[in-house]
Amino acid sequence: MGILDKIFNNLFNLNFHDADCGFRLIRREVIKSIIDEVKILEYSFWAEFTIRASLKGFRIHEVPIGHASRGNGNSHMYPTSKLPYIIFEQLKGIASLFVDVRRSE
Repeated sequence: MGILDKIFNNLFNLNFHDADCGFRLIRREVIKSIIDEVKILEYSFWAEFTIRASLKGFRIHEVPIGHASRGNGNSHMYPTSKLPYIIFEQLKGIASLFVDVRRSE
């Protein structure tokens, strides 16, 4: 469980191990119910989707996924120089998401 998952779990009273995992099976009704609300976490679409779905009462079941180390090459998601900006935006987005879902309750 990463730092962001711990933040999500504590703020939103959830129990996810990887809220941002992109491997999902989702019923169409869940997507239709949630998709238009997902607009705050620019770098964590699936985390916001999962949080909103869970808070709306949809059932979420996590299944562990094994990841193998990369045999050749490196992963290049974001340049290191952009990480401080991404972290700041994520924290700002999490605060906005918290306010948004509390306002909706």
